[in-house]
Amino acid sequence: KLLRALMISGHEFLKSQSNGGKKCAYRNYLLLKEYFGENNLFVCTFDTQPEEKQNVRTFFSHKNKMSQVISALRGSIICDTNVIRDVIFYIESLDIDIIFCERSIMGNLIKKVVASYRKKGKCIKVILFQQNVERNYVWNKVKHESLFYLIPYFAFKRNEKSIMDYADKIITLTSRDHKLLQQVYNRGADYILPMTFDDLAAHLPTDFKQEKPANSRNLLFVGSLFQPNYEGILWFVNNVMPLLTNLNLWIVGKDWEHVKEKIEKQNIQVIGTVDSLTPYYMDADAMVLPIFYGDGMKIKTAEAIMYGKTVFATDEALEGYEVEDIKNIYRCNTKEEFVKSIEYYFNTGTTPKINPEIRSLFQSKYETNAVKKDFFKFLKEI
Repeated sequence: KLLRALMISGHEFLKSQSNGGKKCAYRNYLLLKEYFGENNLFVCTFDTQPEEKQNVRTFFSHKNKMSQVISALRGSIICDTNVIRDVIFYIESLDIDIIFCERSIMGNLIKKVVASYRKKGKCIKVILFQQNVERNYVWNKVKHESLFYLIPYFAFKRNEKSIMDYADKIITLTSRDHKLLQQVYNRGADYILPMTFDDLAAHLPTDFKQEKPANSRNLLFVGSLFQPNYEGILWFVNNVMPLLTNLNLWIVGKDWEHVKEKIEKQNIQVIGTVDSLTPYYMDADAMVLPIFYGDGMKIKTAEAIMYGKTVFATDEALEGYEVEDIKNIYRCNTKEEFVKSIEYYFNTGTTPKINPEIRSLFQSKYETNAVKKDFFKFLKEI
């Protein structure tokens, strides 16, 4: 018998991969589709626009913020309790063997599905993919953004605790999250699957060079406008860039244009939302990733490595990546470390647009084909 699997995600990710979480979910979907076969993989997501098509069902999430708050107070995060009943009915109709749950925010739903299957004498396996340890993720929002997040925090915490009892296998992105799960729930990961990409830079020239005057060298930051990125860039602009007057900083990513007036200065250009990141990666002399808090793995770090860029990054931005002793990847956590490393790089030796050693690191560890065989072996043993 061919196994039938359901991938369930709290957010719609098939139409658009507009953030790191959706990109990771889409990577997982492609891997699962290849392993189980297109006809044996079903997808369940949640969005403001419900939809049903072959093997994919999107349920209604929330009308507005108030609806989200009411659901959170009832212990549900992704949708209200009426929709949960419809989801359970849909899952039961599929007669599946495995649920691949993207994030632990659906713990109460998974608990009810497993209980329903068991009541009917059916067996179902649950694989939990943890992009973050959710209670820590939301607690960071409480600390750095608003006390309002205390309301969903308790719902996140309950759902995560609940799914720990029903997941047969747990996958994390990093060993840090594995250790944190052990510490909080006395249960770690069964498998670590880091963030990977298809090699979008494979067709680009590896000997790309562009000679520029010293005063037109460009640092690049890529990432959407959300709190950890905003706080990191604000710190970098105010503390590091005043000491690097001979360099320019480009800030590229979704929604940055909305804060352009607060950030842009003489040698700092806010570009914001763009159709393609490739021209900016190719033209930049180096990447900066001043991220000081967060969870999981930073998607833009993998992208920078994919393009073979020189990187100046904090410990948080490099979390989950095996970059020790890789030339032209600099670990910087203070103003002094950023300034010293960046000045050293530009003042000594060559400054390649593409570093072959960094490209090789990506191809061996963070390109999806590099992890596929081992991941499929893990799925086969479940």
